[in-house]
Amino acid sequence: MKIIPLILSGAVLLAQAPFSGPQPGEPLPPFQALMVNGADAGREIDFVSRQGAAPMLVVFLHQIDRNVGALMQPLERFAQDRAAAGLRTLYVYLAADKVEGERRMQAVAKSLRLQSAVGVSVDGVEGPGAYGLNKQVAVTALVAREGKVTANFAIIQPGMVDAPRILGEAAKHVGGKVMTVAELEAERDRQRTEGERMRTGMAKPAAEPDPPELVSLLRSLIQRTNTPEQVDQVVGQIREWTSADAKRRTVVAKKMEVILPLKYGTEYAQSRMAVLKAEMEK
Repeated sequence: MKIIPLILSGAVLLAQAPFSGPQPGEPLPPFQALMVNGADAGREIDFVSRQGAAPMLVVFLHQIDRNVGALMQPLERFAQDRAAAGLRTLYVYLAADKVEGERRMQAVAKSLRLQSAVGVSVDGVEGPGAYGLNKQVAVTALVAREGKVTANFAIIQPGMVDAPRILGEAAKHVGGKVMTVAELEAERDRQRTEGERMRTGMAKPAAEPDPPELVSLLRSLIQRTNTPEQVDQVVGQIREWTSADAKRRTVVAKKMEVILPLKYGTEYAQSRMAVLKAEMEK
């Protein structure tokens, strides 16, 4: 049991930190989970054994609420970004009823746009017997490599602020930028502002709808999985679409003006959009 000091009224008290799951240096045991997304949806698989020695982030969800969702969003953003570097991520919901848990996690995966593996424990709310998970915590996040746990986070009241600690440990194995709490909060505020803009815009009749072909091109341009070559290809298609049409060039310039502050797409895409904006404004 881990012991942490607490300072209260000048006195040092001892309190027990949450203890859940295998600790650093211990093996990451194999276990079965019912998958709810991807190619294995509807099947029970042993995700841990399948990944072998690869670096892993395994997140056990003892409950699902907004606070847990706030933590999962930056975890998933990092997981998608570092998947190409070898990070394998699994979210496991500990549900009393496997069927109901499957339905719940299907909704969560859709709502949070989870691309990483999502499953439901076949062992109920206790989770895999070899893991010793604590039902009193909301989330147990494990970072592992070569079949051994390298970091353990048992969180009673999860939130976005816990993400940098977890991702900092994962980044030791796969690299990548770990956003600070301040950066995460700024990103959240940008998303809220954009959501409000969209709601406001939908409430007012638009003078003229955006051309569907341009909408399709812009959606392709801001994909976070794009390679530089794919970005250049879409930018070229946008140039072809505008051609010498002054009205279309103005529309594209205005779209770039809206998109750029929101930091959509890859860093390379953002640089190309800035160039495109300047071109269209000439």
